Amino acid sequence: MIATLLAMCVLLTLGSTARECWSSSLQGARRCATSTNKGKAPWKPAVYQSLRMGRSRRSDVLRVLGPPDFIEAVGGKRPEIWYTYKRRGEFGGDLVVVLGNRNEVVLAVEERLWQRGISVEEVIRRFGEDCVVTRYDFDDCLGDGESSPVFESDDGPLEVLEYRDRGIAIFYNFEGKVDSIEYLDGPVGTKSSRCARRVK
Repeated sequence: MIATLLAMCVLLTLGSTARECWSSSLQGARRCATSTNKGKAPWKPAVYQSLRMGRSRRSDVLRVLGPPDFIEAVGGKRPEIWYTYKRRGEFGGDLVVVLGNRNEVVLAVEERLWQRGISVEEVIRRFGEDCVVTRYDFDDCLGDGESSPVFESDDGPLEVLEYRDRGIAIFYNFEGKVDSIEYLDGPVGTKSSRCARRVK
């Protein structure tokens, strides 16, 4: 799911350099990044309502949120089941609960907002300024282009607004509009590249 969102961010920056797009339109994110004294805090699993990422299970999801509007099985190296709840997010977006296919553990909760025009500034007002902006690049040897896993990189083309001590990642486009809010069980990417050699 994270790889899909990152690929969308890359497509939205076509026609200009990534750094120019981000820097020209994300003043709210910049303010948030510079206002915090916490730096890059350790990542903690998120809690959405009473659902704990990496611990809660399908039965907990049904108890807290009720039956989903849609159920989708997603394949790949890490098969998942997506429960979609229409317009149930905090900002009025669709809510997607990601479950492990085998153990039915909650891996993530995502609120999809790319069609609702929610600004980064509005999210910061709701969540607070105790956040950081982290830049990422793709580990190309581990995937296919924008579907590859990501790692932290000072000159990477992607930026994510993070509340690390709450396990929340905010994905946004070059216009400063939020694509999604993700409540995760672990970091968006690794600290460094896992590829032995990277082709620049």
